[in-house]
Amino acid sequence: YVVTSKYIDRFICFAKEECDYYAKLFGMDKNKFMFVPLGIKVANVSLGDDGTVFATGRSNRDYDFLLEVVQEGRYDTVIACDNYKKGHTTSNVKILDDCHGGEMLERMARCHCVAIPLADLNVSSGQLVVLQAMALGKPVVCTKSNGIKDYVVDGVSGFFVNNVHEEWLNALERLYLDKACYDEMSKCAIVLYKRNFTETAMYGRVAEIINGQTNEEVD
Repeated sequence: YVVTSKYIDRFICFAKEECDYYAKLFGMDKNKFMFVPLGIKVANVSLGDDGTVFATGRSNRDYDFLLEVVQEGRYDTVIACDNYKKGHTTSNVKILDDCHGGEMLERMARCHCVAIPLADLNVSSGQLVVLQAMALGKPVVCTKSNGIKDYVVDGVSGFFVNNVHEEWLNALERLYLDKACYDEMSKCAIVLYKRNFTETAMYGRVAEIINGQTNEEVD
């Protein structure tokens, strides 16, 4: 009833693919669904690099796969998730089930890079973690999926890879062994965040939709 209500002019979606999906799902005009990139504000935290891979988030994650990858590559890894019960702490992996908010952000600010392994490639998830990482200048390694491809620029702010061990290991190896590549990605991530993914940028795009202007593409 909400979607078909005559009192609603537009629905905001945080992934382009969702606009087509919802239009078909509800039998609605595609123009009723507008893509607006998510924008966030990140608190000031002290940055560092303790050499770890950091992963967080509850929705649609495939942490079993990530564990296989980092154990194969022997990467020190921290997973902050309160509903991941299958995993266990090993010599190179720590799983935190009570790490949220400011503490989570501080841990992310101290990591080397951020990993976002996703299970369902069509589900919109992971955007918030991507943007937090970008704002902190942390390159990401992320599963190639529809819901997040509007946020990760492959080879620029991180690596967009399939859930294949070799692809993940190759991406992580670049971030750990190629300092020039890492430093450039870190800089680009911050630039892209400030240009496209702040709260101000998001509110501006919503205002354009409300005012009847054309929704602009993200650079």
